[in-house]
Amino acid sequence: MRRIAKYLKPYVGMIILAMVLLFGQANAELALPDYMSQIVNVGIQQGGVESAVPEAMRVSTLEATLLFTGPTDAERLRTAYRIVDPNDPAAASLQERYPALANEAIAVLNELTPEQVATLEPALARGLLLAVGLTGAGGESA
Repeated sequence: MRRIAKYLKPYVGMIILAMVLLFGQANAELALPDYMSQIVNVGIQQGGVESAVPEAMRVSTLEATLLFTGPTDAERLRTAYRIVDPNDPAAASLQERYPALANEAIAVLNELTPEQVATLEPALARGLLLAVGLTGAGGESA
């Protein structure tokens, strides 16, 4: 075994890289059926997603999204959403619709015209994609 290790020593980095890539490939292949079921459930059975602009999201998700938007889009998003704290008087009426509000503050979409929502969609869709993709399940919207 020591004789083989002596010859493999210069290739340790490549061996570890190959193992990491194989692990990533296996995870991607195992996640594919779940993604397909979500596409079918949301896209076909529920009629799809009407807008890329969520009605509410966790404040942490909004903050992560703001990291991936430009200054103009970030300002637009800050004015489009209001932060509702669990201790807020308005929280009692929203808590049934948004259960996450019981434990943490959430950002709720203000009343906007369809034109205002249309201007938010491109920036928010790109920012949310990057934020949720990089943070994983921790970036779920409320």
